[in-house]
Amino acid sequence: MTHEDDIEKVAQFEAALNQFVARIAEDRYVLAVVLVGSLSTETIWHRESLALWIIEADGVSRRLPSDGKDERLFRILVENGINIHAEVIPRSRFKQMVEGASRTAFSCNFFAQRQIVYSTDPSIQSWFNKANSIAIKDQERELLTFSTWTIHAHRHARKRLDIKGDLALAMQDTLGAAHSVAHTEIIRRGQVWEQDVIYRAMEGAPALFQTIYLDVLAKPKNRRVLSTALDAIDGYLGEHYQAHLKPLLGYLKKQNRVVPLSEMSDHFAFSQLHPWHLESACEWLEGKGLLQKLSAPFKLTKRSLERLLCLPCPTCSGSGRLKSPETIVYEILREVRRLGRLEAATRVVARVHPEVASFLEEKHPGLIDPEAFPARTRLEFEADAALRHGQFTLTLKEAD
Repeated sequence: MTHEDDIEKVAQFEAALNQFVARIAEDRYVLAVVLVGSLSTETIWHRESLALWIIEADGVSRRLPSDGKDERLFRILVENGINIHAEVIPRSRFKQMVEGASRTAFSCNFFAQRQIVYSTDPSIQSWFNKANSIAIKDQERELLTFSTWTIHAHRHARKRLDIKGDLALAMQDTLGAAHSVAHTEIIRRGQVWEQDVIYRAMEGAPALFQTIYLDVLAKPKNRRVLSTALDAIDGYLGEHYQAHLKPLLGYLKKQNRVVPLSEMSDHFAFSQLHPWHLESACEWLEGKGLLQKLSAPFKLTKRSLERLLCLPCPTCSGSGRLKSPETIVYEILREVRRLGRLEAATRVVARVHPEVASFLEEKHPGLIDPEAFPARTRLEFEADAALRHGQFTLTLKEAD
């Protein structure tokens, strides 16, 4: 593709954008349109479509069955032969994105420039200017996100190399970790870069990327090359972890207690920070002796919380119900009948809870019918305070 071709393609995309904005301006419910990614000859070669945010008034979204329950709405449109990938965003949710209260906040500011190309709402313009600036908080968040990606890829590459001995897949994971390191380097420098990140990162750290990227690509696949690259990535993580994992370390220090991984995932539930990446980061910190992993109770349901806070009742074993003395006696009689006919005269001694014994002696002495027993069998009851309310034992003894 020549430079003239690039210029022509840029002009075609700009014409499609202008036509789209002119048509959408007729809709009074559309408040603003944001172009995601610049239109320049340096980046146009990889563009196949326009990426837009369409900000509309609240309560006017037209949902389709394919949208499901997802709060985000995406539409694919066509203008002047150019595909347009648009995300439709209500005004209130756009404000949440600006304030960082949405999972789809202005993440990856470092890899896509944004520009308002149409607006009828002055507030949106001021919100946008505030959010589109690179703040320290955003930088720390993005560093954490890409560092956990790096740790996760490094962890899998090491397993494939050392345990499985799969050089091909270990190479893929190593290159994936190298690309994550490249993104981390761009963020760490506070730059916005829309072109190939790996080459830009090489300019700032040529020796590092020679080892973790160029050597892995150029040299024959072997255990030594991959192991050297993974050691270099681990060294990079060890050198910068205090700055790159600062939000995670600060959160754990502030909690000063055992924090479940699921609770950590919920706290860091912003875009691109996946729970399994957070898990890999915690495992890496534990391997360095910086974190301790413990087992702790966790509630999955409301009943789980009740069991966590309370001990089972020692009398009913947590069932919430006690058998009546009559039921316990009938269970004893059923067990005695199962003995069948015995060869010698036999005493059957039933040990029961004192309350059951008292019930038989004082209130219902005639409850036991001797005719109901097997021949030559006599049933006796003894109180045993060591038994729970519904427990009993049977002991066979020779008749006196």
